[in-house]
Amino acid sequence: MTGQAVPIAPPTPGRWRAAARARRSPLLLLGGAIVSVSLVLAVVGPAIAPYDPIEPTGDVLVPPPALGDIPSLIAQTIGGSLERPVHWFGTDQTGLDIFSRVLAAPQVDVLIGVAATALALLLGTTLGLLAGYFRGRSAGFIARASDVFQSIPIFVLAMIVVVFTGRSTMAIIVTLAILYTPIYLRLTASEVAAQAARRHVEASRAIGNRELVTAFRHVLPNALTPALVQASVTIGWAILFTAGLTFLGAGVRPPTAEWGGMIASGANLLILGQWWPSLFPGIAISITVFGFAVVGDRLEARFRG
Repeated sequence: MTGQAVPIAPPTPGRWRAAARARRSPLLLLGGAIVSVSLVLAVVGPAIAPYDPIEPTGDVLVPPPALGDIPSLIAQTIGGSLERPVHWFGTDQTGLDIFSRVLAAPQVDVLIGVAATALALLLGTTLGLLAGYFRGRSAGFIARASDVFQSIPIFVLAMIVVVFTGRSTMAIIVTLAILYTPIYLRLTASEVAAQAARRHVEASRAIGNRELVTAFRHVLPNALTPALVQASVTIGWAILFTAGLTFLGAGVRPPTAEWGGMIASGANLLILGQWWPSLFPGIAISITVFGFAVVGDRLEARFRG
């Protein structure tokens, strides 16, 4: 060791710009934090829950601790002096711990939202490329079929499809993906039509590349930005849609931990003054959808700016 100081490379201009944009947009930071937490819970939520999300604890309709008791309970929890975990959000009418179920629910809601959006993005961008680049009869048929599909009430159609295909997670993912595909089809088709007339596309044709190669290699990568920006918003919609389907009894089967089902099961208790079974999952889904919507809105503002 010579004791000489090791020089630290200065931040690149790209890093400076990214940091500056983050400081100028606290909403983006907040939304990014919410999205990150929801994605982490989708992976490890059930593992870190203090109780089993689908096994009754034996404590029926226990209210959450009073605000004045929370600091001492937190201190006891950290110190390990509690005999059993606290029901931070109370329990429902079957004895299930609501806090554990709120933590576990992203494994269903967020998973469905991300998977359905990814599938819709794949289908929509592919069909949008065909409709926007190849201006033939088949492309016109794709565009008209998309218009007809979007004219049908989406929620009613989703309920019918899910009921007939089975109330499984995969059925809900495929149903939502099909319902959201026209959004990405339209976004991609309009952007592809603008990209197709550019010089690098003409150069690709001039050197002898086939039209399909030119479309996928030179047009599609430059036309994906609007669809990728829309993805964050669509994930939030899909999460809310999943909760709505389950709330109406056409979504995920109980006793699976799912925010919409939790709200539905506790709705009848509100009139009795037992508000916690519905309130906490409602807050959780509101915060999650808000986070994805904010990220999508900030990305859209950045793209248009």
